[in-house]
Amino acid sequence: MTEAATATIGHNSADVGEILESNPATIYREAGMVDLLIDSIKAEIEGLSVNLETASGRDAVKSLAYSISKRKVKLENAGKALTEEHRKAVDEVNAVKKRIVDEMDALRDLARKPVTEWEQEEERKKQRVTYLRTLYSDALLPQTDLDDIASLRQTIEGSDIDPDLFGDLLVVAQSERDAAIAALDASADKLKQEAEDRAELERLRAEKAEIERLAAENARKEAEAKAEAERIANAEKAAAERAANEERQKAQAALDEERKKAEAAQAELDRQERERKAEAEALAKREADQKHRSSIMRAAKEAIMEHGGVDEEAAKKIVLAIVSDSVPNVSVRF
Repeated sequence: MTEAATATIGHNSADVGEILESNPATIYREAGMVDLLIDSIKAEIEGLSVNLETASGRDAVKSLAYSISKRKVKLENAGKALTEEHRKAVDEVNAVKKRIVDEMDALRDLARKPVTEWEQEEERKKQRVTYLRTLYSDALLPQTDLDDIASLRQTIEGSDIDPDLFGDLLVVAQSERDAAIAALDASADKLKQEAEDRAELERLRAEKAEIERLAAENARKEAEAKAEAERIANAEKAAAERAANEERQKAQAALDEERKKAEAAQAELDRQERERKAEAEALAKREADQKHRSSIMRAAKEAIMEHGGVDEEAAKKIVLAIVSDSVPNVSVRF
């Protein structure tokens, strides 16, 4: 057996284990019992020496771990049982407490009931007064519908101004009610008058529109008659203009034909004149060129005669040979 395969786990302590085995709940009632249990189990672990390379050694470790797990379950269940006992005790206390609260609240409300009912009645009266005075105030606002005015007036007329309800505000409320009815009547009269005015205005507008329609119809007919007369006159004028235009076109065509013939004859004369002038200019140019070339060749001939010591015929041949490009690298500039 090697040192790595040997595990030193400790010694057994039966005191705490025996107490908790017989009465697991003791750990929850006695102070320090948990520390004693933990120390006891640690001692068991440290006191167990086994050979982990053997099956029995490994089983011994597993057995100790399993026994610790079983003891944990017993202690846990004992704790759960105590918790359940405490929960039941708390539930009983809560039930009694709830009954006390509910019964005392009901007795409190019963004792205060006369004042509560009086306050509720006073609040109802106050809301009723506020509602009616608001109704009277709304009637003073601008109204735009006769049906709404009639409905609101009926509601106000049906409202009873009870002296017990209004108290010190009785006179003020009566005045507001009368003012509201008067304002509604004035609004109704105004709306009726406005409706009559609109109806009269619509009638006048309709009469005006009919008059304008008839006038427009007459004007349309007159315009159509005038347009028809103008159309006929324009058609007759257009026919006369077309006839005159045709005559003018015929006369113009004859003139154009004569002009074309005259232009063609003149063009032929001009062409002939241009050809004549071109031939004369070409002849003059050739004669001038020939004269220029003869002058250059004569000067060259005389220079050859003077500087070359040759006669005129030989010098003439030399110049002709140069002009005809028969002498390499020698030329005459014209």
